Amino acid sequence: MRGLLLGLVLALSVALAAAVTRPDRSDFEIFATERLLDRITRMDPADEDSPLGAVALAMCKLKPDDCARLIVDAVSIRYDSGTFTTRASAGWNGRGFTCTGAFGRFWCHDTRG
Repeated sequence: MRGLLLGLVLALSVALAAAVTRPDRSDFEIFATERLLDRITRMDPADEDSPLGAVALAMCKLKPDDCARLIVDAVSIRYDSGTFTTRASAGWNGRGFTCTGAFGRFWCHDTRG
């Protein structure tokens, strides 16, 4: 009986912590921008299929903050806040990522189409 009570208290504590530390929309927008800047930094213009894409990526590498701001303005963001977690997604041109947020951070996976 004592173990059951302890388990219940622990579960309620974890649920309360998740609810209190659930990230909001502005947290996701900051996170999405940082993730985008990281991807721009790691990409190689030589890997782009089209010459226009390679030029655009090369220009983004020169001024990543300006590029990210332009792209973030064009990105579609969906944000749903639940009781304990946040579900958010960002996408553009069939590419993007979907995240679950709790405990002050996001866990994401890439999406296509």
